[in-house]
Amino acid sequence: MTKKTWAERSLHPLFRRWTHIRQSVLNPTYPDYKAGLTCDGLDNFEEFAAWVEEEIGLPPSIKHKLNRVDQTQGWIRGNLRWTDSKGVGRNLKGHNIWLEVKGETLCLQDISERYNIKYGTVASRHRRGWTPEEIVNIEPRLGNKIRTRSQNEITTTQDS
Repeated sequence: MTKKTWAERSLHPLFRRWTHIRQSVLNPTYPDYKAGLTCDGLDNFEEFAAWVEEEIGLPPSIKHKLNRVDQTQGWIRGNLRWTDSKGVGRNLKGHNIWLEVKGETLCLQDISERYNIKYGTVASRHRRGWTPEEIVNIEPRLGNKIRTRSQNEITTTQDS
């Protein structure tokens, strides 16, 4: 097997992700540098690509990012997944407000989507000191429900 050139490797869907991870692990002057984190296959792109493809496959789309399930761990086997920008943002526990709702820990955006309440309403209720149960159980005013189009008419959806 012949070694691929830099140009040939750069066409691989994992190549840019690998270079970013290398910089964030090895280069202290890099803006996204993460001291103390490790990465399997860091020294060899072909090795990195092989284990990522074996572990989680290629990215489902160009918009998907290689994300660590546990942000305190490195890019290692068992700690990787493909996710979109929304998923990356939700994985940053320090940047979200997390509440326990009916035995499940959810960020405000997840609560909004799960209970069909506008995000602004959920966030406002939390800021005003409402309990998680009040946030999801008290019926929003008509204008604050998420509406969906069903059978050529607008209907309001609300989980029970």
